[in-house]
Amino acid sequence: MSGGSLSAQVLGLLGDPRVDSLTVDSAAKALGQPRQDVATTLEAMVQAGELFSTSGGEPRYRAPPHEKLRLESMFRSVAHELHEAAVLVRPHDEGVVAFEQEDTEEPRLPVTAGLLSLFLPGTGQLLNGDVGRASLVFAVWSLAWITHLAPVWTFVCLYAGAEAFFTAKMRSLERKVARESAACALTSRPSPKPTM
Repeated sequence: MSGGSLSAQVLGLLGDPRVDSLTVDSAAKALGQPRQDVATTLEAMVQAGELFSTSGGEPRYRAPPHEKLRLESMFRSVAHELHEAAVLVRPHDEGVVAFEQEDTEEPRLPVTAGLLSLFLPGTGQLLNGDVGRASLVFAVWSLAWITHLAPVWTFVCLYAGAEAFFTAKMRSLERKVARESAACALTSRPSPKPTM
């Protein structure tokens, strides 16, 4: 499949009023295309200025606001021509379609992460997705345990538990703020009038 037609399909996905952003995985799943092809196309579209990506975790790709409105207007026009009014109904509690929801990260319980790292340092960090930090904490704890340095061993357990707890708590709050700001953006954004 050519990059041009794949980029047109990506724009078609973003034209859906229910979709505010895409990840590589959600776009590949929705389009039924190889992940690498979709990733290359999305990055090319960012370089061309057709899309922009958000940083932090897995990149999310969005159309510029004026382009998003134009795409939605085209989408609504086609939906009206095809008598498919059901696709124009914006869900109240959902900002994106089902394939986007499946890709959202499951929130981690801060207490679980903290307790895991308290009893086996590094496991809470793994639960939080911090592989490098988990390896470091586990290596220091193992070295202290092997050399019978009880004060260091105890300190590492306490540090790892507290660090895993607070990291999970902060990420949970960040996700909550992101969800609330996305919900505010959805409710405050004016919908373009469909052309019939």
